[in-house]
Amino acid sequence: MNKKALFVSILILFNIFTLLAQTGEVRGFVYDKENGEPIIFTNVFIQELMLGKATDINGFYALTKLKEGKYTLKCVALGYDTASVQIT
Repeated sequence: MNKKALFVSILILFNIFTLLAQTGEVRGFVYDKENGEPIIFTNVFIQELMLGKATDINGFYALTKLKEGKYTLKCVALGYDTASVQIT
């Protein structure tokens, strides 16, 4: 199987809220690198927390109620290479 290079754009918007528990969120979109189309049902997860979601039909994901820290965000989709990025 010819695997495509994963995701032209993993748009990560990491917002830290200053609330009582100091929680934040990671949200964004996952797109195909070659054609710019959203990649649906991509598994997006934070490795250290074993917390994740699948992208919707627009390639959107949101992981909420995260404690401040350093994490590894991974994206896994059938037919694509796995992508990972460090976030803080």
